[in-house]
Amino acid sequence: MPRRAHFRHDAAAALVLDGRLVAAIQEERLSRIKHDPGLPTSAALACLEHAGLQPGDVDRIAFYEEPFLKLERVLVHLLRHVPRTWRSFPRALAGQLGRKLWVLDQLSEALGVPRERVVTCEHHRSHAASAFLVSPFPEAAVLVVDGVGEAQATTLWHGRGDALELRASVDFPHSLGLLYAGLTAYLGFAVNEGEYKVMGLAAWGRPRLREQFDRIIRLHSDGTYELDLACFAHMSDADLGFGPALERLLGPRRPPGSPWDLADPADLRYADIAATLQQVLEEALLGLARRARQLTGSANLCLAGGVALNALAN
Repeated sequence: MPRRAHFRHDAAAALVLDGRLVAAIQEERLSRIKHDPGLPTSAALACLEHAGLQPGDVDRIAFYEEPFLKLERVLVHLLRHVPRTWRSFPRALAGQLGRKLWVLDQLSEALGVPRERVVTCEHHRSHAASAFLVSPFPEAAVLVVDGVGEAQATTLWHGRGDALELRASVDFPHSLGLLYAGLTAYLGFAVNEGEYKVMGLAAWGRPRLREQFDRIIRLHSDGTYELDLACFAHMSDADLGFGPALERLLGPRRPPGSPWDLADPADLRYADIAATLQQVLEEALLGLARRARQLTGSANLCLAGGVALNALAN
């Protein structure tokens, strides 16, 4: 099995003993490969070593996603958006039908744990558990916002004790994470890496492009939201992330890698775009938090998912 097979960015492992988190580490800390997307074998073994355990002592290995549900979502959206998606069809199917679909078998083989001990958990439930179960709250509203799991991009949960009840969701392709990722690419930064740079760039600009952004994303009074999908390329060009309609609204994308000069009116406009994006994201998250409180009645809030890393929004 090739050591550096690509599964998902920022591979990691955590060890839970009797309901208590005792170790967690990202694979990149050991491999020295930034955002390492490989199977987190070294991370898992490091967690076990920290606790003085062997792989055979493990009761369960839980993987954070349902591979077959993910495949179903990818297939449905590829077929739904033909012919726009025909160029990405082979690569997307190869990615899902290749190593990703059989990741549970590979975890079993790599760690020497019987296959029946390897189980799955839905992506957003995994996120929700990672925030709520280590929180100080006996009950809380839990808001999960990321790019996309199997099919969900945003979920609202009510956590009580050790249970999580799903109360509401917004499904792919409408995604705040993919909104931010698309604009990250538009501004010339790498997706799943440069989002924090966009957040920092926002401090240099003014949120003066709300008219354009109100066409890119519509925020509803119930906390839900809706993207103008013509502005994005979730399925036809996942690396780019945005479509021609976004450039018609905001102007040409910023060339990746070119030096920044915020005394230049062109670069200052890009900073204004970042500032407007940040403002819209914060309003969307506040709307979702209000909805979470309405649905759960809780005064406690846990946040999870990639978008919860946005420190300004927090």
